[in-house]
Amino acid sequence: MPVTGGTSFYTLAPCRLLDTRKMSGPDAAFPALAAKALSVNATAVAAVVAGNLVIYPANDSGPLESLLNLPVAAARGNNAIVNLPPDGTIKVLNRANGTVDFILDVNGYFH
Repeated sequence: MPVTGGTSFYTLAPCRLLDTRKMSGPDAAFPALAAKALSVNATAVAAVVAGNLVIYPANDSGPLESLLNLPVAAARGNNAIVNLPPDGTIKVLNRANGTVDFILDVNGYFH
């Protein structure tokens, strides 16, 4: 996915953006970034059934290609660049007929 509008990349010490395995704690809130796109590492853990996940800007209809293909009861990770809409929100879509834990770490941003 091409990054639009950003010309410079800034690295960050890897930090957890969200983790569905935790109900509270520092992962539940994070500082806002003035960013056009994020460089992320997405990890799916313990899928109940095989399937795939997609991640995309909230103001988009979503990509056709998957970010992660999910094997049953295993962990799978992948890196991605995610464009951000003006409000900075993203969506994660589980295209499997079962649950999976999802971890999203950010390691840089484009501005």
